[in-house]
Amino acid sequence: MFAYYLQLGLRSLRKNPLLTLLMVLAIGCGVAASMTTYSVFRATSNNPIPQKSSQLFVPQIDNWGPDASQDNKGEPPNAMTYTDAINLMRDKRATRQTALFPAAVSIVPADPQMLPFRETSYAWYADAFAMFDIPFLYGHGWTADEDASHAAVAVIGKKLNEKLFNGANSVGRNINLNGRDYRIVGVANTWNPEPVFYDVINTNGFDDPIEVFMPFTRAVELQTTTNGNNNCSKDPGKGWDAWIGSECRSDGDPRCRFHPGAGSRPLPVEVSALDYAPHFLEWRIRDSEVVGQLSDHLIKPLLVHLFLYSLNTANASLSCALAAESLLLHVPSGTPRSSAISA
Repeated sequence: MFAYYLQLGLRSLRKNPLLTLLMVLAIGCGVAASMTTYSVFRATSNNPIPQKSSQLFVPQIDNWGPDASQDNKGEPPNAMTYTDAINLMRDKRATRQTALFPAAVSIVPADPQMLPFRETSYAWYADAFAMFDIPFLYGHGWTADEDASHAAVAVIGKKLNEKLFNGANSVGRNINLNGRDYRIVGVANTWNPEPVFYDVINTNGFDDPIEVFMPFTRAVELQTTTNGNNNCSKDPGKGWDAWIGSECRSDGDPRCRFHPGAGSRPLPVEVSALDYAPHFLEWRIRDSEVVGQLSDHLIKPLLVHLFLYSLNTANASLSCALAAESLLLHVPSGTPRSSAISA
């Protein structure tokens, strides 16, 4: 009996090729879209650093007052001024702590046949390597003393090391950044947490791996520009010193990033006291702007996924209905209606 019905179904599909094609395309597109949305949902809801998520915290300071916080639904800003960030760094209340920002750095190869190019670059403090559990192929990160002395040192990524030094141990060699030589002290292995927890807002959770790490103090001393955004409640004045001394703050990620020109992003710190700040997963939910990010990246795709799932269910129901109709249409002539229905 099953073979008979299958034969009738195939005959019906051949009889209506256009309708068959539309049904196949509708179901195929729905399944593909649903699986893509589910994959994105799973990736963006991942815990990128589970072994440390209970130890990494973000202090927040409302330096603009209640009027500004009303625009942020009463929540403190997701940014910190340069003055506040440096004061926290100097106070050293945490076991490890760092401020950081994405540095606009051009790499000038020693090979004259290669043109200067850019890679994802960040400036931060020495503690960041241990805080974020960054693996190393060769060497290690710089030291706190080198932070204090504004040393011209750098750590490069595996991809950049292969591009410039053919994958060899480049520790001790120099790399030219923005026309200045930096001594390489370490080569980091591939490190690409997803979502990018240290810069959710500007990267939307996904970005290329960092290939250049440089000391925060050195970058600020050289007035290295940033790829981040900034917010100012009033004109900070002219010049670099006026900028970093103002109440401007960089706009975006509640985890890390400081802008040397217009203030800093909140300071990620690793502390021993559990009551110092909310848990990693909790602060992401409690932060108003990050809730918007979660809504964009998680909740909305989930709703789309459910819609597409419903659409697929409707398509499947339609296909079943058409198949059933085809069976009734192909009942041999002369068969009583009651027999056809019972069949």
